[in-house]
Amino acid sequence: MEDYEDDVRPGVPDYEPLTIPRLLLPGGGWVTFTDPEDLTGKDVKRLRKALDAPGNGTATNQLFETAMALLVDGWEIPGKPGLRIPRYDKSGKGESTNALTARQLRTIEKHMNPVLKKITGGDADDDADDDNTPT
Repeated sequence: MEDYEDDVRPGVPDYEPLTIPRLLLPGGGWVTFTDPEDLTGKDVKRLRKALDAPGNGTATNQLFETAMALLVDGWEIPGKPGLRIPRYDKSGKGESTNALTARQLRTIEKHMNPVLKKITGGDADDDADDDNTPT
């Protein structure tokens, strides 16, 4: 019987599990995330498809809106008691994320971005720019 533990093949990188730790928001509040490893293939394809939207701004908005619907598991937003978690906002208009301040939204997006880059095929180590757009 072969020992697969020692099976090191050229060109096959070590697998590093994806995680998104709990985020404390500036000005108070917090956001928790589901385990990205629990996403299905369908979810991953949904994130990648979001990048197909026309125009860079539209694609970025669609990607982060989709990511928040898939990955945000809970939150407490100061001054917004009862604000629906994006996965339960069935309006299709992003009403939950529209209610966030710009600072809160960008903080959450930036926090998720390294995992999104890996999921969508971008290089998470390429953080030279401060842009939220996965590459």
